[in-house]
Amino acid sequence: MTVGLRERGFMRLPEREEIFRNHGEQHPLWRVVLLAAGFLLGSLVLGIPALLLFPPPDDDPTAILNLESPTFIASAWAMLTAAVAVVYLLTRRLDRQEWQATGLWLHPGWVREALSGVLLGALMIAAVFVVLTTSDIAGTTPGTHPARALILGVVVLLPMALTEELLFRGYLLRNLAQAWDGRVALILSAVVFALLHLSNPERDALALLNIGLMGVLMGYAYLQSGSLWFPLGLHFGWNFTQGTLLGMPISGLGIPGLVRTHLGLPHSISGGPFGPEASILGTVVMVLGFGYIMRRYGGPASLPRRGSPREERQRAR
Repeated sequence: MTVGLRERGFMRLPEREEIFRNHGEQHPLWRVVLLAAGFLLGSLVLGIPALLLFPPPDDDPTAILNLESPTFIASAWAMLTAAVAVVYLLTRRLDRQEWQATGLWLHPGWVREALSGVLLGALMIAAVFVVLTTSDIAGTTPGTHPARALILGVVVLLPMALTEELLFRGYLLRNLAQAWDGRVALILSAVVFALLHLSNPERDALALLNIGLMGVLMGYAYLQSGSLWFPLGLHFGWNFTQGTLLGMPISGLGIPGLVRTHLGLPHSISGGPFGPEASILGTVVMVLGFGYIMRRYGGPASLPRRGSPREERQRAR
């Protein structure tokens, strides 16, 4: 892979066109099916030892959904290990691409991309928090010990963000873009990303819509740049600020924060027990965030496009 490149002030790797071009013999959709099967199998193989080492209490089998429980933490790292292994094997063996195609490698500018994503995610959710607290829709009380909150935030939320970005952007979106136009791939991957949150507690239609919209934000940055660092930073920055720093629920799940934010009525504005992803305010900041990302990386016209069958055959020669 060659070095990174900046065009008109934004990051775009010179390998981007090759990243989203089909090099494998199997159809990309077949590889996506194998991704799902491989990840489920890998999570099962690695998750069972994790559950045996850190079993949930007999009187609380739901501890596996408690973000601060050893059971959940062990499972999160097991799933990340499974995701890395499956994505690596499929990328190398079936996609006929290097690991760098995932966008998760130390290319020039990766630190700037990651920190820019973290900053945008933090600012977006902080804006929601400011509106809610100044309008008395939400209030705060003291949270947990700062060191405990910060350590838990990194140990729990980082593997979750890494796992989802590798699976949904670094593999699913890449293969869908190799099969179809970048716009189609972006929408389909965002829909899948949203639907896989159906099992989250307290979710509703607005929550799924906003999660899908966030999938569009993160996927757009990956498609335009070829780098996974900005979407990873955005994902982690949003969750870490929302849960660890501001004490709000993360997609229906709670984690100890520096403060504890109580989200009041109306839930359509605050998000209620699901958190701001289920709120109109969440929709607003995501739309604004998407506008910034489009300005940062360029408009939809520059999204990767799949060539005609004839063009693909000529490239193969």
